[in-house]
Amino acid sequence: MMVPEKIPEKVSPQERWRLRHPLERWSHVAVASAIRRGILVKPSSCESCGEEKPLDAHHDDHRRALDVKFWCRACHARHHARLRRNGGAA
Repeated sequence: MMVPEKIPEKVSPQERWRLRHPLERWSHVAVASAIRRGILVKPSSCESCGEEKPLDAHHDDHRRALDVKFWCRACHARHHARLRRNGGAA
């Protein structure tokens, strides 16, 4: 997947992110499609804390698009903060 060399100035922050992160975008679209088609079943509660809250799909490796963990926003944010503190990819 190619990242454009120059991104136009008049694009939204979301579009700028999509243009700069094609693999991540592809994996997000794949998860949404798999959920819609019934290939992946989104649980009703967070796989980390067990709370019944809206869930995010977390990828440890975006090349494995359907290998996700479903975490609430708080657990997902905590995980990425821990990665940043330990020098890992966030």
